[in-house]
Amino acid sequence: MEDNNGEEEVNHEQVLENFRQEWQTEVQRKQENQTEVAGTSSEKHEKAEKLFLQGIEKEREGRMLEAIKFYRNALQLDPDVEGRLTYTAPEGCSLSSSTEEENCGSEFCDLLQRFSSMSCSSQEHNTFLTQLPSEIINKIFRYVVSSHLDMKSLEALSETCRKFYIYARDETIWRSACEKVWTTHSKKGYSSWRNMFIEKPHVRWDGIYISKVTYYREGDPSVLYAFYEPIQVVEYYRYIRFFHNGKMIVFTTPDPPSQVIHKLTLENQHQLKYRVGYYKTHINHVEKQELAKVTAMVKNVESETLPRSNSGGSRSRTDRHLKKFIVSDIEYHLALDLTSTGKKRSNKLTWQHYSCCSTFGDGRSTMCEMSLREQFPPFYFSPVVSYMLTSSTSV
Repeated sequence: MEDNNGEEEVNHEQVLENFRQEWQTEVQRKQENQTEVAGTSSEKHEKAEKLFLQGIEKEREGRMLEAIKFYRNALQLDPDVEGRLTYTAPEGCSLSSSTEEENCGSEFCDLLQRFSSMSCSSQEHNTFLTQLPSEIINKIFRYVVSSHLDMKSLEALSETCRKFYIYARDETIWRSACEKVWTTHSKKGYSSWRNMFIEKPHVRWDGIYISKVTYYREGDPSVLYAFYEPIQVVEYYRYIRFFHNGKMIVFTTPDPPSQVIHKLTLENQHQLKYRVGYYKTHINHVEKQELAKVTAMVKNVESETLPRSNSGGSRSRTDRHLKKFIVSDIEYHLALDLTSTGKKRSNKLTWQHYSCCSTFGDGRSTMCEMSLREQFPPFYFSPVVSYMLTSSTSV
């Protein structure tokens, strides 16, 4: 009995040992198979990318039939090769000599063509904003631009992704902006509506034009006159803000910009009592250059009102006599040249004409033209972010 028990224990150990060896052999075989499969898959991806790059090279050379063959072979090996492929120039291929860039002639055109042929390779299953229909995205972009023509925000959107870059270059958006500024339906002289909006001079609505006036005058001679001649330094500011509906604000105050710019809205005109009116932009062609001139007419928000006459003969006759000398209305006429300085577009307004027309109670009017030699320095543009924060209408 003892011998039989010993033999059974030996047999069990032998069976366990055989099982261990078979299990290790099977695990090793599976690992080798996985390595072979991974190596084969990697080789297929590399071969597909190589074929796809050769197709790109043939397409640049204008040999479309050969390019299609390379593309077809690459997609048969790896259907996702285009999504994973990094767009770099193959060895021996110079980007500067490519047919695409020679035909395009600009970085913008090259990027637009490249991005239009690319597709998103994201593996996410959620719905992205870029998956919306093109009509809805275009409508969203138009509200981003808004009636204020906030093209800076549109350019910021174009830097988000390739698809937004394409939508931000939509000619219909830029055409609407140009028609709103110049009421023109032609882009003659410009390669695109976007180029026209950037290059052609126009007043800016996304900020305010500021002019700082400083001059000296004689001070009070009774104050320390024995030691020095007193003088006074007078400093004040002029502000001009343009609106998309053709209105403008002109405001003169000693308060610095930090205390004023956020208050210069049409809603505050009765509180601050600044001058409000309308403006027009005129484009003149001089020596193949476009020069802009802004003309405007503004009035005080609250003009002086004539005293109401009481009943009574002598009182009425006195009022009628005084009416001849009371100013009932004042109009201010402005003309300014709009120019650019350095890389900043349409950022300077220079005085060319300034006059006021006073109308009296009896209908007479007088014109007084201001001298622009002194105390009329140019205006310089300063962007104001708060002006573009809210809008209820699209471009």
